[in-house]
Amino acid sequence: MDASFFTVHALQENLESVRNQGRHEVRVESIMIVLEHRGIEVPFFVSQRISHCLDPDILRTWLIRALTATSAVEVIRNE
Repeated sequence: MDASFFTVHALQENLESVRNQGRHEVRVESIMIVLEHRGIEVPFFVSQRISHCLDPDILRTWLIRALTATSAVEVIRNE
């Protein structure tokens, strides 16, 4: 098999990984921006929990909760 196939395949995989990382960072930043804009203090342990969560569905849930939560802890409850 041609070595260029493996190079192209590796580049495609790397590009997808970078895209996923970018999506993760945008989700995390969005949650933090919403909470900050609403004047909600975010304890360190909550910000760590949010930034280390890799599940896009959970991050989406947290973003929706951030719109109405009265505390940062409420955003990450039950997860």
